[in-house]
Amino acid sequence: MQKKGGDICLCVDLREPNKAIVIDSHPLPHIEEVFAELRGAKMFSTLDLQSAYHQVMLHEDSRDLTAFITHEGLFRFKRVPYGLTLAPSAFQKMMSLILKNQHGVQCYLDDIIVFGNTTEEHDNNLQSVLNCISKAGLKLNRFKCKFRQTELSFLGHTISQAGLKPDPDHILAISNAHPPTDLQTLRSFLGLTFWYAKFIPNYASVIEPLRELLWRSSTLVWTTDAQVSFERVKDLIVHSPVLALFSSALPTIVTTDASDYGLGAVLTQLHEDNTERTVAFASRTLSNAERKYSTVEKEALACVWATEKWRTYLWGRTFKLCTDHSPLTTLLTTKGLGRAGYRIARWSARLLSFNYELEYKPGNENVVADCLSRLPLPSPDGPPEDEDVVIALITSTLTAVTREQFQAACSACPIQQKLWEFLTKRWPSNPKNFDPVLLPYFRVRDELSLLDGCVL
Repeated sequence: MQKKGGDICLCVDLREPNKAIVIDSHPLPHIEEVFAELRGAKMFSTLDLQSAYHQVMLHEDSRDLTAFITHEGLFRFKRVPYGLTLAPSAFQKMMSLILKNQHGVQCYLDDIIVFGNTTEEHDNNLQSVLNCISKAGLKLNRFKCKFRQTELSFLGHTISQAGLKPDPDHILAISNAHPPTDLQTLRSFLGLTFWYAKFIPNYASVIEPLRELLWRSSTLVWTTDAQVSFERVKDLIVHSPVLALFSSALPTIVTTDASDYGLGAVLTQLHEDNTERTVAFASRTLSNAERKYSTVEKEALACVWATEKWRTYLWGRTFKLCTDHSPLTTLLTTKGLGRAGYRIARWSARLLSFNYELEYKPGNENVVADCLSRLPLPSPDGPPEDEDVVIALITSTLTAVTREQFQAACSACPIQQKLWEFLTKRWPSNPKNFDPVLLPYFRVRDELSLLDGCVL
């Protein structure tokens, strides 16, 4: 797997060894306790450990458990790999011992924050913490470290002298959403607002101009009243009690969805009163290459993107990952090994360092993520780059048709054209009336994808 900086991160499927591992019982710190220690602080610095787990040596007796096969032979890890279930708690235990008795510092896995009520106090605390890290032989990623900040983001929150508030990035998907462009998108947005209706004062009156648009005609005609209502309801959701600060003691749920042109996700937690309250929203548009993916690949991409986006909350704890695409409950788990296509198999490997339970959530219950995927925001870092083409074999002894000849044959093939339609939209739910010629493809529909006008 390639990191953002271009470095390579080696991922190995350790799900089978994890079943036999006795997990370290050292607890992860409660985020509320971490933030409670920051009260009154005016100056902050954050430190990021470089390749955190890989700085911890594995005991010689444990290294064989991490063995994996490659095309060049059998290898094993000498350092703690990502994907071991005991890694987060063991790493937290190590960091707690290293930073023991240090003042003005809190640590959550590889995220360290140093603080002080004055600049002098902060600098003294920072120097002491750096000395401890140096003595332990650990290395920092200086490009991700921030020093002497009066306001910064830490564990998904914005911290300053004024106090604690949710990270603004978590509500961008709602506050910056564009108006619907068709009736289907409008219905999806109304579904989202209804989900939070109990938190919105005078809900029925606020959305009435939007509801009227559904009755007037078969096409959407956007009006000034509709725009006012649209902006008003977004503002009420963003500033309503529906948004809650993350609690490490509550069950955590990530719900995702994908449309033909965007991804949507919502991070929620189940509170004591059995209310599912939102911690963060997220959405982004699909790149030109991603829009050519099959439906199952888009849905899988949404799961991977949302999980990695909220890594701060999810890493080291169990959570529920919900999707409205039922085949993913197999393809992104151990049961799907050998069945998933190459692209989904690689995405599944990226999720190995997370401990999640995949659950199917019907589309009529997945209204929030569905709306966000239909009203996506542009990616702040620009559209994702096209994936690299992987070459499996080069030989001069075989002859084949040219790319142009192959694409022309695919374009002229009626079966390929029908498959293209199914892969870009939806497969029929009932195969009883299916064309017998297409039935073999239906049975492996979750393994098919599109590339340059051809079905693979």
